Amino acid sequence: IPANIALSCLRSVPLDAEGGTRQLLGLKTVLQFQSTLEFTKDPPSGWVRPATDLIGGLDTLQHRLNASVYTNEYDFQFDLYRLVNSAYDFHLVYTPDIVNVFSFGFGTALYSLSQDGLSLPEVYYGRKDALASSAANSSGVSPLVKIDDRDVQTALNEFAINNTQFQDLDAGYNAVFYVVPLGSPGYWAGALAPFNAGASIQLTFANGTVIPTPQMAATSKNFTGVVDGKSFFQKFCTGASATHAITKKRQALASPNESPFAPVWTSTKQKGPAHYPKPLVTAPSNAISGFVNLEQPELAVLAVPTFETEHWVEFQNTIRELLATAKDLGKTRLIIDLRGNTGGRVPLGLDFFSQLFPKMYAYNGNNFRAHDLFNRMGKIITEHFAGIDAAEAQRSGASRNASIYTNLNAAVGLNQAGKNFASWEDFYGPNQAHGGSFTNIERWNLSDSAQMTGPFNWNVSNHGGDLVNINKGITVFDPKNILLIHDGFCGSTCADFAELMKAQAGVRSIAFGGRKQTGPMQGVGNVKGASVWPMNFIGTLITEAFSFATPDVANQLDATYGRSLAALEHTLSRAGIKGTSDVQAKVNTRNNIRRNDTSLTPLHFVYEAADCRLFYTAASLSDQSVVWSAAYDAMWGSAACVDGS
Repeated sequence: IPANIALSCLRSVPLDAEGGTRQLLGLKTVLQFQSTLEFTKDPPSGWVRPATDLIGGLDTLQHRLNASVYTNEYDFQFDLYRLVNSAYDFHLVYTPDIVNVFSFGFGTALYSLSQDGLSLPEVYYGRKDALASSAANSSGVSPLVKIDDRDVQTALNEFAINNTQFQDLDAGYNAVFYVVPLGSPGYWAGALAPFNAGASIQLTFANGTVIPTPQMAATSKNFTGVVDGKSFFQKFCTGASATHAITKKRQALASPNESPFAPVWTSTKQKGPAHYPKPLVTAPSNAISGFVNLEQPELAVLAVPTFETEHWVEFQNTIRELLATAKDLGKTRLIIDLRGNTGGRVPLGLDFFSQLFPKMYAYNGNNFRAHDLFNRMGKIITEHFAGIDAAEAQRSGASRNASIYTNLNAAVGLNQAGKNFASWEDFYGPNQAHGGSFTNIERWNLSDSAQMTGPFNWNVSNHGGDLVNINKGITVFDPKNILLIHDGFCGSTCADFAELMKAQAGVRSIAFGGRKQTGPMQGVGNVKGASVWPMNFIGTLITEAFSFATPDVANQLDATYGRSLAALEHTLSRAGIKGTSDVQAKVNTRNNIRRNDTSLTPLHFVYEAADCRLFYTAASLSDQSVVWSAAYDAMWGSAACVDGS
């Protein structure tokens, strides 16, 4: 439907001011677990986004409610949504139900393409024009130069700022356009925030052509029974949040066999990703694919668009099989294509690094924000599980206890020296930094399958269980002969992996795309936090911790936090439609801290340009080996990088 009609519908929903007050109170409680509160409020140098005071912003919204500034539910909830997004942290999400009913966009994808990978790119409208924009076929193809009466670059950069959560401006800009590794049309085609107040627009091209373009809204929701704003609220804004299943249902991890470190000579029968060469090996859903038959005889490639997969063993096997085959073929150089990768399962990133460098131990230092509720919960849980190992915890309470055991039990993680913490106090600290309090640095215990995967008994290659020597201690590729390819999307587990590759192994990187300007670009332009917890999982942790407390302590906790925790239930009920609040409401709970950084600055706030930058060309839309060849020539050949990068 036309976007302006959808907005009129949304703004007809009556304001629930009393519910909004409870919603803000619950959100204020759970945001105490957001590890970057002090840093977003007062960012260090190098942070390219504006400062934002999340807690102060909640107070401002409450003042507006009290002053009757809002006349409808949508405007209030959208302001709340924008406040949370202003932290530019993909791990920090709060999407109110009403904001998630419609998406807004223009349907047709945009493309940002350079003639040669070095000259500044132009914007092309639709795939047909994009493919025809190369120098040899550009007759009759004209780039987009204006949206309404504004320069296209100004308009699209503003659109990216308002619609994406990438901490890097170039990454946000890339997200507006079609993303080949993901097969995604980009935010221009569809986003939660309307452009230009939902109005239709005019697209002006360099040849003078002007095309009126309607902005549309789309929904997958069932509107049966919705006849006005009041019935809309009853249908979409009163759903109870789902009880968080700490161990979500997924395929049994032990069912596939672990592949040995041995070459593979028959290519997979599984269809590889679109617009890529035929892979030698690939995991289900092409979460990771390995390539060896390439233009450069010494080159192998692993394309990894995600770490989010249920098929953990197959993911491991794909890496191991590619490495063993590359070794047997005498391959000496490896490209790891991480474009489109916004993260996923933390252990898979650690496993990837451990397979590449089996003689290195991933450092992975991180800390929590220290605050009173966290301190009380952790102390209770650590004492409750004292002397109990993960297997016993699982037997005594199935997967629920096993997950609680691994998340707030000081006995599970390792300190910076690689030793267990002696007590909760030994773990908690706290340490003062940047106006906040933080726990001591914790490291993942790669040999502990309980900390890695809870009750699923999965092991990190070369560290745990029967995988202790699975790669036979063989390092196939020298770090100087490995290259990471980025597009700014890399975040979460991908950022963890990239940090290990750069800081610990010294691997170089190259970034593709970005704004229409020369100069450097960050390869890792997404969240760099170490872990994300759904808000309703935090609610579960609080409830379980309180249940472990003595009656006197439980009464004290209820007196201090009872009202705000009751409000949290309402906060969660307003996140997502009918029970999806684990997806629509979450916080970043751990900061990644680089080794020996005494300032305790989260890596999320550290600007790190890639070693080289290139732009996309039309040829790269249909064949990703074009991207790999361009990166190869720039890093190991005589080709240039974008000026200033």
